[in-house]
Amino acid sequence: MRDHGGGGLTYEVLVEQLGEAAGDVRAVTQLAQAGEVETMAQGIDLGHSRLTHVLWEFCGRWDRGLSLLVGDSTAMADALESTAQDYAEGEAATAQLYLGAGG
Repeated sequence: MRDHGGGGLTYEVLVEQLGEAAGDVRAVTQLAQAGEVETMAQGIDLGHSRLTHVLWEFCGRWDRGLSLLVGDSTAMADALESTAQDYAEGEAATAQLYLGAGG
């Protein structure tokens, strides 16, 4: 084992830890893609129980925020659709007035 000035951290240990971190990143990515934000921090060893707890709390807040955002975007889409319909009806009424006036 070689020490490359990492404060006693050997190259092999560093490579192993980076591999584990990459695995955890893959696991988090898969959970996020599956929409399972609440379970992201469960079963992932972050090296410290407090960090795991904080991540779990963050994931819960993120999930609630995302749910609210999705709800807001649905309401926004409904409002835009209603506005587009109102605009189309107004445009049709204006066209009828124009055509009725001999335009």
